[in-house]
Amino acid sequence: MNHQNRRTALKTVALAAGAFLSTEALALETKTSKLRPRTIPGSWKFSDQPCAIFQQGPVLLLVNETGTLATGQFISSDTFKIIKGEGWGIGMTGQLIENGKRIKWSDGAHWVQA
Repeated sequence: MNHQNRRTALKTVALAAGAFLSTEALALETKTSKLRPRTIPGSWKFSDQPCAIFQQGPVLLLVNETGTLATGQFISSDTFKIIKGEGWGIGMTGQLIENGKRIKWSDGAHWVQA
């Protein structure tokens, strides 16, 4: 898939993500009501491939470089974990480093803010 097709796919996913995130956010909001997560939505890159994060409070919808979706939840102000997602490591964590410009994944991978 070329770069333009990935961008189009990410935009399509963004439209579907709104409804999905609303439902997930309501379910998780009470669990994390006192948590003050960082704001990290937007474009990210892994090995120069586009990725994306959509955020509703402490709930995240993540799209990796292959277009696979996962749901994440902040567990501290700078760390989140994957709670759902086929092909993602459930329980895998991402930690914001370098003032939130990089995500260090527990499997050793890194995403860089695009």
